[in-house]
Formats: sequence, C-alpha cells, structure tokens
Amino acid sequence: MNRLASRSLVLPALLFCCGCNQALLGPASPAKIGGSVHGGQQPIAGATIQLYAAGATGDGSAATSLASPVTTDTNGAFEIGSYTCPTPTTETYLLASAGNPGLTAGTNNTSIQLIAVLGECQSLGSFVSLNEVTTVAALAALTPYFTSPTSIGSGPSDASALNTAFSLATEYASTGAGSSPGSNVPSGYAVPTQEINTLANIIATCVNSRGGTAGDGSACGLLFTYATPTAGVAPTDTATALLDILNNPSSNISSLFNLPAPSAPFQPSLITAPSNWTVALTALTFTVTYAGNSATSGSVPVDNNSYQTGATVTVLGNTGILADTGLVFAGWNTSADGSGTPYTSAATFTMGSSNVTLYAQWRDWPISVWGGAQEAIALKSDGTVWTWGLNNWGELGNNTLNNSDVPVQVLGPGGVGYLTGIKSIMGGETHNVAVKSDGTVWAWGWNTMDQLGDGNTTESNVPVQVSNLTNIVSLGGRGYHTLALKSDGTVWAWGYDSNGALGNGIDDSNPDFPVPIQVPGITNAIQVTAGYNFSVALLADHTLMAWGRNKSGQLGNGTLTESTSPIAVPGISNVVWVSAGWTQVLAVKSDGTVWAWGANIWNGTDPGAGLLGIGSAESYSAVPVQVTGLTASAAMASGGDSLSAVLQTDGTVWTFGSNGAGQLGTGTSITQSLVPVEVEGLTNIIFITARDQHAQAIRSDGTIWSWGDGLEGELGNGQFSDSSVPVQVTPF
Repeated sequence: MNRLASRSLVLPALLFCCGCNQALLGPASPAKIGGSVHGGQQPIAGATIQLYAAGATGDGSAATSLASPVTTDTNGAFEIGSYTCPTPTTETYLLASAGNPGLTAGTNNTSIQLIAVLGECQSLGSFVSLNEVTTVAALAALTPYFTSPTSIGSGPSDASALNTAFSLATEYASTGAGSSPGSNVPSGYAVPTQEINTLANIIATCVNSRGGTAGDGSACGLLFTYATPTAGVAPTDTATALLDILNNPSSNISSLFNLPAPSAPFQPSLITAPSNWTVALTALTFTVTYAGNSATSGSVPVDNNSYQTGATVTVLGNTGILADTGLVFAGWNTSADGSGTPYTSAATFTMGSSNVTLYAQWRDWPISVWGGAQEAIALKSDGTVWTWGLNNWGELGNNTLNNSDVPVQVLGPGGVGYLTGIKSIMGGETHNVAVKSDGTVWAWGWNTMDQLGDGNTTESNVPVQVSNLTNIVSLGGRGYHTLALKSDGTVWAWGYDSNGALGNGIDDSNPDFPVPIQVPGITNAIQVTAGYNFSVALLADHTLMAWGRNKSGQLGNGTLTESTSPIAVPGISNVVWVSAGWTQVLAVKSDGTVWAWGANIWNGTDPGAGLLGIGSAESYSAVPVQVTGLTASAAMASGGDSLSAVLQTDGTVWTFGSNGAGQLGTGTSITQSLVPVEVEGLTNIIFITARDQHAQAIRSDGTIWSWGDGLEGELGNGQFSDSSVPVQVTPF
C-alpha cells in the first residue's frame, strides 16, 4: 500500500492534537501503566513488554524505549511503573514480544509481536488489553509509519499526520477492552469490525502456537508463507506478517481467510472471504423515508437517494395524492406525533448519522380556518376555537351580538369558560359547528331553520350540543343545513331540507329537521361538503354522490333535476378532495387536476362569471369539466359564493370568478376572471377556504391571511374594510 493511499484511510479521524500545548513537561512522576497480554483470548506468560515513543526523524524511524522492559506473569499481567515522557504530546505504544500462549511449560513463541497504541505520553495510565485486535488496529492505522515493531515514527513534517493515525487506531479498537470498535468514531462513519476481527483471527493462529518459520508447515509457517510479498522476504513475526498483508491486500486472500478454525476467538468476523484486506473507516450512507402516518389513501413520496453525513437533503412534497380522512396535509415531522422537527415541502436539512423518517402531519379538517357568510372561524392546535367578523345572530359564539375585526375566543357551553378539546370545525352561512375529540358536535348562531340541531329553533350565541350525535370525525356545511361524517362512514344531516338537501327522500322545507337524521344509502363516506340546499359526499372508492338542489347542475349528473336522495356523480373518479360552493362544486383528482360543475355565474352582490374556471362565461355546466390554466398539481380546492380557489402543491393559491370586493386577491380592479389567477404574495400555503366574497389561507408558519370583503371585520386584521391583497389575521 503506498503512503498516499494509506493516509487517505486516516483522513476521517479526529485531529485530537490540534492546538495542543507543546511545552515540555519536564521530569514528573508518571502514572503506572498496567494491563495484560492475550493471544486469541489466552493469557501469554513470559512476554516481554516494552513502552516506546514513536520515532521523530522520519517515516518508519526507530522508536525510543521509555522504560525498562517488564515480563508478564502467568496471567499475562504486567505493570510499568517508571518512564519519562520526551514531550507531553509524544505518541507512545506498547510492544509485547514472545512468551507462552498457554502451552506446556517452557514454551516460548518467539514469533509473537503484538502492539497496542497508547496515545500521547501525558495521558498514559489506563489499563491496556494488548492482543491481536489491538495489533490489527495499530498497524491498519500506522502502516505508512511502520518499518518494524520497534521502528514506528515520522519526520517533523508528518508529525500531525502521525498523531491522526494514532487517533485512528483508537477508533478501530479499544485499547482498554481489546476489542473493535474503539472510541471517538467520527459521526457518519463505521469501523470495519468484522474485517479487523478476521485479521486478528488470522494472526492468532500463529500467536497461539509454538512458533515457526515460513515453509515448515506450522501455523506460523503457513501465516508467514501466505503473507510473504511477491518477490519479497518472508516475515518472521506476527506484526511484520500483518504489515505485509495490509501492504498487499489482494494477495492470497482465500488461503489467509481459511487459516482460522470456525471457532476463531474474535467475533463477529467475516463469513466469506473479502475482495481485499483493506481496513478503513467507511462513510455511512443513510436514507430518508416518508411515512403516511395514518393516511387513508394515496401513497407517500419515495426518496431513493442515499445520503452521507453532512449531505443536504431536500424535503419532498405531498404530490396531492396522499390524504387522510377528514384531514388536510400539513407538512412533515421527524416524530409521528409532531413533537420533533417540522419540515415543509422543499425545505432542506443536513443529514446526520442515522436514517431519517419523516411522518406526514395532518391538520384536523380544517384545522385553523373556515369562512361563514361574513365571518370566519379558526381552530388552534390546542383545541380552542376563535371567530371574527359579523355577529348578528351570535355566530361568533362569545355571548355577544357585536361584530369583531379581530379573533375572539368561543366560549364554552352556557357561556362558562371556553370551548376546548375541539378537533374539527365548519362554518355555515350564519352559524358555526365544531366536533370535540370525544366525537360530540356543538353549534352556535342562527337557528331559525334548525341549523343548530339541538331540537329547537332558538338561536344561541354560545355553543349548544347537537342532539344524538357520537363518533363524528368531520363536518360539511354551507347555507342552512349541516352534514356530519361518522367514523363508520355514515352521513348525518339536519337543518333546512328544501330541495332535498338532507337526502332523506323528500323535499320538505317546513317543518325542517331540528335533530340529525341519517342520510340513507351511504355507508362508506370519507368526506362531506354542502352548498345552498345541496350536498356532496366523497366515498372511500374516491367516487362522489350528491343530492338536493340542481337548478345549476350542481349534482353533476347532466340534468337540472333535483334529487332528494343520493345519486352518483358520473364521469369523475379518483377524487381525493371535494368542496361545494354556494351553487358550484370543485373536486381534486389524484393526478392533481381540478374539476368543476354547477353554476358559473354569481348573481349576488357585485355579480361576475368564472366560478368554474373554464375560460368562458357559460352560465353553468351540469357535468364535471376540467379547470383550465393550472400548471402545477392541486392539493385542495374551495368553492365560495362569488369565487372559487385552488391551492397548488407548490404552496401558491389561484382564484377565479367575481372580484367586486377584491376577493380574487390579485391587487387589481378587474371585475371577474374566467380562468385561475394567482393570489398576490401568497407562498408556502397549506390550507385555503373561500366564502361569500372573502377567502382565507394558512401559511406553513402558522399565520392566517385573508382578502376580499372586510366591511364586517371578516378579514380579522383589525380593520372594517376590504382588501384586494392578502392581509394577515391578527395573531391570536
């Protein structure tokens, strides 16, 4: 092995001596050095132990003896009590020569030469276990500086590299334990322990014998024969034999590998012969795995790269396919419960020294924000609920009828304390609904049409419990009725039943339904959404069913005939997200495309066209049509009253429809847009909602942004005014 190649093996080691004090210590009372010598884990008695300081006059220069030799006892033990350090940082090592490896009395194997590096002279004193493993570790690191067991050294220009090599030897094996690996292995690197143990077993065949010479057929003779370099001189001791093997790593591999018996003492060892005997730290490679973390559909991103420690990793995004029932994707985290390090798509991090699993994080559908007619409701991660905007019917839930241009916290039932333990929310037209973690449902606001589901028509400005509902996981709401999805996939509805909005087979607006009833024929829903007098359910097979009003084709079945019972929406499949607007529906498919049907024109305040985003002002479409002009995949979509919105997987938001109050968020005075236009200045968005003439978005940093109609305070930014560009909701 040439010197350059050998040095490349030690580069990853830690430079322990950088900045060390080079001053002479002078005479001192050194710590005693005690230890033992073993051959193949058998004590070696009568071995000569010598403490050496590494040579300093050139590579492979003669080492300096620092103490009088001592001899091991019958247990292989020794102690060196007196020595003098040339300098505090002089590198030192122990050499054990000859001795009886547990054989008959009088045996002396003169072929034994075992080495253990000790390190800087000022740090001596620890117990030393000197054996074949420490010898392999020492020579694998010190090969460029080794001429013979008594000649290990470097010149002044190589002193730093020699120090590094000594440190590397302690990484290969522990001198105190006599085993591999050692200590202070650099992060992201692995010690080739099996290779080191295999080489130790090979030289142990000679150490644990009576000795011998090349060609005599003895265990040592075989080792020396197989280790002899081509056209070289046969070694006569175990250290030199090992050096020859390391310098000629591709020679006689099979013969050397087969020398030890199957019960060789040092384990774990290689079970098959290697391609060569090179010993070096290995730069580990690590993987990044993405986990769905309870995802109910789709597949996680796959990163097929292998990363070394220190490499830059770019976090992959959710492709729009990965989804969870009633939840929205909210980024990644190194812990499944979200208590680790969070990452957004396209973020970067530095790879450490272990594999990384990134778990999908889900926000309760919709954690943070939904819009009402002229108000908004937000859910915080601590389970509290906040509202702002119009409060004519108590929809803010704070026991007043006062509008608020900043978020206020929803009170608890009876106005006592605050509403807590909430996992999902939904905004209706003038009422709001929340699901607790125990699966019960609570509502507040206007109740003339039984929107609160508590068995009467009395409005409430604090939450009241919706009757007879348990195990609810998510909600769907819009005008004057509400849908609830149970954990068993059934759908329940209450409130205004005009046009068959409740799906119970009748068109009955008087009386309404003051308590929830089950929508018949649906047992496998995973998402529900509601518009004005119509409803839509996303099923587990990613198809849709709809029922109710159909004047503008919002049932998507090619007719304008209402249906009082659920019917399939034909012509669309692989749906992963659905959202009903006032009179239109938007659906995101697993391929990231967005499809829309229903009304294309808003006839309310500041009318305009473009709700379907199809590039025309056609009044409606009774079948799903693809939204045009979106170049990236969609993550979700939201149908409003006067506008529609799409969130792309790149974190941007696109809107289309009417713009009389600036609800498109473009900062322009255009009256409408028939195709999607980008909302100004919004990046890293993870959730959106669109309502009458305003919209909200959640950024990955947890901030909420609003735009459009703000005359009732529904933008939540402390102002009662419109904004045609996003403004931040006052933090709460």
